[in-house]
Amino acid sequence: MVTKIFIFGRLGSGKSTASKFIIELTKKAGLDCIRCEDSHILYSLFFSGKYNSYFSKILKDGKLYSFNVTNPRIYDIITPEFEHEVICQIKGLKRTIVIVEFARPDYDRAFRLFSYDFLQDAYFIFIDADGEQCFQRIKERSSSVKQIAVNDNQYISEKNVKIMFGKDNLSYILTKFKLDYRIPDENILPIINNGNISQFKEKIYGCTQPLIAQHLKTDNHPRFDSA
Repeated sequence: MVTKIFIFGRLGSGKSTASKFIIELTKKAGLDCIRCEDSHILYSLFFSGKYNSYFSKILKDGKLYSFNVTNPRIYDIITPEFEHEVICQIKGLKRTIVIVEFARPDYDRAFRLFSYDFLQDAYFIFIDADGEQCFQRIKERSSSVKQIAVNDNQYISEKNVKIMFGKDNLSYILTKFKLDYRIPDENILPIINNGNISQFKEKIYGCTQPLIAQHLKTDNHPRFDSA
């Protein structure tokens, strides 16, 4: 069976760290795990030149260093393509955990752009973190980057973090989200990541180990317990 885990939250909240750690845990358990994320789609739209009004360039020493998204509507374009890409990647897979990782300013709007069926029989790890901490993490991870590249270390400005990713999505995830898509309470796990990396990994470990154990039993409807 294929088990989808959606990992989402602000830029700099810890999504990539969580994804990589889950991959490590699943590999140790002898399971296959793939990570699907959509940054390459965003980069391709930026470089295409067709959506210049949706972006602003960030220069460093006169060279293109990164970019900010200035119009959130660009994510409306990305989302259906991302879903299609994930579906193509998991077609024919067996006994695989699939991580679907993405960042959006507004998750109420974002999930409405996915198909209803795509969200069923899945698990949702929402990572919340203080905006200031998110920006500090972005600065640290991009400190060694010399020029723009498609990876987990993209730099965005502090102003952009505050404007584009300043919305509090936690209340929506805890209330309306599960009702909109009939997601069981046990399939939704919010994690607050304002501590150190060890504390964060401990939280990720605690929520994913039960899932991995159930997945190994090849149960068609695994539970997702937080204890």
